Amino acid sequence: MNLHDYFLQPSWWPMLLLGPLMWFLMGRWDQLRAQRLALRIGPRTADLVPGLDPKLRQARRHLATAGFIFSALALMQPTWGRANSELANKGIDLVVCLDVSRSMSARDLQPSRLKRAKMDLKALADSLTGDRIGLIIFAGEAKLVSPLTRDANAFLTLLEDVDFTSVRQGGSNLAAALRVGCQALEGKEGDAAAMIVLSDGEDHKDLARSVLEDPLSTTIPVHTVGYGTALGEKIPIDLGDGEEFLKDSAGREVVTVLNARGLQNVAGQYGGSYVDASVADSPVVDLYRNQVAPTLARSLAARSSLGRANRYQWPLLLAVFLFCVELALSDRRQA
Repeated sequence: MNLHDYFLQPSWWPMLLLGPLMWFLMGRWDQLRAQRLALRIGPRTADLVPGLDPKLRQARRHLATAGFIFSALALMQPTWGRANSELANKGIDLVVCLDVSRSMSARDLQPSRLKRAKMDLKALADSLTGDRIGLIIFAGEAKLVSPLTRDANAFLTLLEDVDFTSVRQGGSNLAAALRVGCQALEGKEGDAAAMIVLSDGEDHKDLARSVLEDPLSTTIPVHTVGYGTALGEKIPIDLGDGEEFLKDSAGREVVTVLNARGLQNVAGQYGGSYVDASVADSPVVDLYRNQVAPTLARSLAARSSLGRANRYQWPLLLAVFLFCVELALSDRRQA
C-alpha cells in the first residue's frame, strides 16, 4: 500500500507507533499508582479513591490512546473524494502592452490606430469580472502605467491620459515591453496570466527577430492584436494650427503599414494568438473570451480533477471529542 495515495503528509506515520507505547505506559503507570496508594491507605483504597476503579482507568486509557492516534492521522492529512478547487474563483492576471509610437497616429483605422486601441481596451476593462488588469505603454522604451488591479475605473483613468507624449524615447521597442510585462507578472503561472500586445508592428522587424533569438524565460502566453492595414497610411503631425505628415530624410512622406507577420511571429513564439483589429468590431474582447479565458478554464478543470480533498478535520474532530470524554472521566473530578 502506498501511503501517498491516501495521505498528503504520510511522513508522520511513525507517530502511529507511539499509540500502543502510550497505552502500555499509561497502564503501567496506573498499576504503580494503585500499588503506592494501597501501601499508604490500606485495603480500603478502592472505596476511598473512586478514581482507581480498574474499569474506569482502562476506559480512560483507551480514550486517550485513541485520541492520540486520531491526532496523528490528522497530521498525516487523509484524503478521499475530490476537492472543490478554490482556483476557480480566482481570475486572470492580464497585462496589456499598448504601442504609443508615432506610427499609431495613422488613420487607416478610425479615428486613429491609437484611439481605436484605447477604445478596445475600454471595452475589455468593462467586460472583466474578477480579473486583474495592468497597463504597459511602449515606444522606444517601455513604462508600467498601471500595476495589476481589479479597479477598472482606475485603469481607465490612467488609460485616458495615455498619448504619443507619454514615452519620451521614440521607436517601437517591443522587447522592452515584454520584459516589463514579465516583471509585472513575476511569479505567475502561464495558465493564470497572459499578455496582450496592441500594436501596428511598425519597425518591429528587427526587434521581433531579437525577441525570437533571445526569448524570455516565461510560460506566460503573449497574444498580439494588429492595428493598421496592409495598404498603410501617412503619419500625421499636429502643428497646433494645422497638421502635416511625417517625412523621411529624403523629404518623402512616410507611409506606415501593418506588420502582421512580425506580430504573428511573436505570438507564435510565446504560445499566443494573433488578431487583426481591422476585421473585428471588438478584437481585444473577442481575443480575451475566445483564447485567454478558455485557457484558464481548461487548466482549472484539469487541476480540479486531479485534486484530492484534504479531510484532516474529521480525525482531528474525533480526537478532540475523545480527549474531552477522557477528561470528563478524570479521577480528579471524582476525588
